[in-house]
Amino acid sequence: ADAATLILGLSGGQFVSAGAIVIMLGTLLTQMVGTTRVLMAMGQQGQLPSAIARLHPVRRVPVLATVISAAMALAATLLSTFTSAIAITVATRVFVYAAVCLALPVLRARRQAPSPFRLSAGTLIASLSAALSLSLIGTASIRDIVATAAVGAGGWIVWWGVRERWQGGNTHQPA
Repeated sequence: ADAATLILGLSGGQFVSAGAIVIMLGTLLTQMVGTTRVLMAMGQQGQLPSAIARLHPVRRVPVLATVISAAMALAATLLSTFTSAIAITVATRVFVYAAVCLALPVLRARRQAPSPFRLSAGTLIASLSAALSLSLIGTASIRDIVATAAVGAGGWIVWWGVRERWQGGNTHQPA
């Protein structure tokens, strides 16, 4: 916005600021809806309590999953700084990208039918992409890396604990 103000004047800066606000709100809404649906799917799969997957009878939204997501977002907001929250978000996203890249060779090896599309150096490209992604995490400060690892470990511990507790009677196997 500062650059737009210098180049285009006050109205240009205001226009860019308004656009940034709209984009941020859209991203937040997308994340909120996506997070609640992931929690709902985990409840349906028996990885979390089934109550999390229950839908509101009229609005058809997972109310408990929405409340949990909002509470976690509020806690993250109150317990971290803005730059730390950004670093955790970026590092988490980059880690997920690396995990997806590393999953490619594993999923290819498990596939019994021939792939409809095959890149000749797919495993090499996936490995290099994962290494590059993980190297980006290395540029963060130690404090942000530790905070990201703590958030990830906390989430994994919660998932593992509830999965063991609530999966007992669930015979549904995820695809």
